[in-house]
Amino acid sequence: METLVAGVMHVQKWADTAAYNLPDRFRRHAHKRAYRWMAREYAQRMHLPGGAPVWVGFDFPRTVRHRKDGDATVVLLVPRAELLLSMYEPWWRSVLEGWCTDHDEHWGLHDRWPCACDGKHRRETWKTIFDMTGSPTEWQGVLDRIEPQWVVKIYASGEDIRHVAAALHV
Repeated sequence: METLVAGVMHVQKWADTAAYNLPDRFRRHAHKRAYRWMAREYAQRMHLPGGAPVWVGFDFPRTVRHRKDGDATVVLLVPRAELLLSMYEPWWRSVLEGWCTDHDEHWGLHDRWPCACDGKHRRETWKTIFDMTGSPTEWQGVLDRIEPQWVVKIYASGEDIRHVAAALHV
């Protein structure tokens, strides 16, 4: 957030993504593979350099309501040409866990991990997450960066956020 306040774009470091910065009990090898796959898809589909993905959600009321102390929610107005949209549920249930999206078992009920399908088939099925259906609350977006001029508002608690909001003129 400090870079945005200083008027500099934010570029996510790979080490700071959830694929690399999770407690060991939650970290799986598939997470790294899934994040890297999404970065490649971003670069290919958006025709922009794809670095570590910056995830954005569209369920704003839920996001603000479930904020914890110290968390901030940043509202962005992003040009559509910069944002890769996908469906959250198949990302979470299949891609992130290393399964094919054509399996209908629920997460945790699979008899072996990852699925027995070969990697090429698995990655091909993952592309179905870009078939947008449902409401925007079921969508997620990926950016390769956050530009300071995209920041509309910041929701957070504490004295620090007042200074951030003032610096961003929100």
